[in-house]
Amino acid sequence: MASHTNEICNLRKFLKKHPLLSELIGKDEILFECYGDAPSPSKDYGQIQISIDKVNQIFFFFSI
Repeated sequence: MASHTNEICNLRKFLKKHPLLSELIGKDEILFECYGDAPSPSKDYGQIQISIDKVNQIFFFFSI
């Protein structure tokens, strides 16, 4: 009987088997990053960063 884990994909293990793909991913292991500022006069800022093992979201909202 097969045992199932919550792990969907072990990306580090996958990258060891695919050296070309591992060259495309930088040392910081960031797969995707996007950020932006809201238009004037707002000072709102948002950023999302997806790395091999986590997703970071950063949002700043300022009242004017």
